[in-house]
Amino acid sequence: MGAKLGLQVTIGVLCVIPIFFGGLGILQGAERFMPTEIVTPNADSQIRYMFGWYFALPALLIYMIPRIETHTTLLRIIVGAVFFGGLMRLVSMADVGLPDMQRFIVTAIELSTVFLLFWQKAIAKSASR
Repeated sequence: MGAKLGLQVTIGVLCVIPIFFGGLGILQGAERFMPTEIVTPNADSQIRYMFGWYFALPALLIYMIPRIETHTTLLRIIVGAVFFGGLMRLVSMADVGLPDMQRFIVTAIELSTVFLLFWQKAIAKSASR
């Protein structure tokens, strides 16, 4: 598998995670994380809004996949946002404690997305030759 195809497949596979969990969050709302009896309209509204973003973000990545070598700036913005979200999960871990294994794994994935930038940079450089 070539470097470009490898990056395209990797990004495509990574898109499945936020689409799946974003969809669950949209459908289940705050009840996904807390007992129904303590869910407030404000908490549910905020959680569904945030999962809406989580669900929609992969659309930008999917748009970029066919010509990934030309979308350096957009990829940097998206990876920067995902990486920053991962950093905020680390802040939460330091402040509140360790989450369940699922969120711990997601944090590791979010923080490792920075490597996609180096991969894309090499592909863009090769394509410009």
